Amino acid sequence: MEGPTRHRAALAKSGFLGSGPPPVLGAGPPISAQAAPALRALVADLAREGRAKAEIVELLDNFVVQQRAAADFREEDEETVLEVLDALRGWCHPAAELLPEKPVR
Repeated sequence: MEGPTRHRAALAKSGFLGSGPPPVLGAGPPISAQAAPALRALVADLAREGRAKAEIVELLDNFVVQQRAAADFREEDEETVLEVLDALRGWCHPAAELLPEKPVR
């Protein structure tokens, strides 16, 4: 399994994504320790596919809204996505930042 497919499979296996399309957070057992790294890897793969950082942020923001509206909403799932969003926005330690902006010289 290559790229995003591998990471989506890891998220599904961790219980972070529901089993049926479209992917739904909150379905299944509580998330595992592998969910955050798999989600971060998925973000990196989406960027390599040519998705803009703003588009990835929008996708994750929409995902959080969808998650909050779910009947089986779990704060732990939301927190995992919010941590990845923080890393995308640079609201974290520089070493944890995802897709950092290149400094302008």
